[in-house]
Amino acid sequence: MSDDLLEWTVFEAVFRTRSVTQAAKELKLRPAVASSRLLSLEKRLGRQLFHRESRPFSPTADARAIHEDVRGMLASRRRIEESIARSADEGSAVLRVM
Repeated sequence: MSDDLLEWTVFEAVFRTRSVTQAAKELKLRPAVASSRLLSLEKRLGRQLFHRESRPFSPTADARAIHEDVRGMLASRRRIEESIARSADEGSAVLRVM
């Protein structure tokens, strides 16, 4: 998974769970990796996406504004990969060169 995609995946999981630790567990990442990816995304965007002063984390207005688009993007990616995998299975054949 590319760094950009991992950042967005971590963002979406933290948004849902309101916890970097829970998001990391769900994504099978170390919490430090999930936290680092989230901070990297925020730095790249120039925006803080979560209020970290309290637990659980609460999303900022910016995070709430983009969450549905991010969910849609990640769902589209999954559908594309599934479609490609299905078409590969259906169209696979053995080519013999004589």
